[in-house]
Amino acid sequence: MSARTILPRRVISVASILSTATKTIRIQLSLVTANINPERAAARVYVDFFSLFGTKLNTEGASRPHDFFADAVGSVVPQNAYFDVPSGARWVVVKIKRSGSSRRIGVHGSLRPNAINDFQQGPLAEALASRDRKILEAHLSASQAAKDRQTAMRLLERMIYLERREADETLLRVIADLSSVFHSVPARLPEEPAKPQFDYETPLVGGYSPRVPLTKWLALETRALRETTKGGCARILANDQAGIMVLACLFEGFPFSMVDHSAQQLAAFHPWVFDSDFSEILAFNTGH
Repeated sequence: MSARTILPRRVISVASILSTATKTIRIQLSLVTANINPERAAARVYVDFFSLFGTKLNTEGASRPHDFFADAVGSVVPQNAYFDVPSGARWVVVKIKRSGSSRRIGVHGSLRPNAINDFQQGPLAEALASRDRKILEAHLSASQAAKDRQTAMRLLERMIYLERREADETLLRVIADLSSVFHSVPARLPEEPAKPQFDYETPLVGGYSPRVPLTKWLALETRALRETTKGGCARILANDQAGIMVLACLFEGFPFSMVDHSAQQLAAFHPWVFDSDFSEILAFNTGH
């Protein structure tokens, strides 16, 4: 495609052969609109991978479509879409289709992919200004490894601005909610006279789903805790749900004790909860 190509409404597709060593491919295109402002999701790129003999090999990461902006005249920048190549793939068919409202979309670039075998995520500041989802996702994984929910939320906000995927919006709400919980919950409760103990073995309202905002779940669990226990002190037993039971007690101000817990085990109930979230709670409450 040349700089003068006007993208039609019909799908355009191009087939290319892949090297056996290719792990990731990149499609780089520039789109332009006659509108004053950039247009989100002006075109969408899809890929299908095939074996040497024509068997379709798409996986979730490989087949997910990528939306491209159309920039206003004078501010056009190249945009990249990255796709992971499934094992055994020898052919790829790249398709592009207009999906925006502009009457005319100009496109420059090629639907023949470039092989990327040494992907570099680059600095965070560049990622937050980019439209490259693979780079943003790489930094999102790095922020999880670094136990940094604040950076993760910034990255997700950028990803939502670019594509408005429901999964990104859900994850942002959940991570923001987790940060709110750990910011507001006390690390310890006031000392109280000894009370009868009961074994708090599992959550009273059932297991927690990481897709649910934690504050909503805690509201249900603490209500059940009040109605079920009628006073006393919860003895929280060590298991993968212990962390949310500790939070439920702290959230409600309900006395509890815990024995033989580790911060890693307490954080096990959610991938965006970290051992550091529980280090102070564990130090204040172990053995009490």
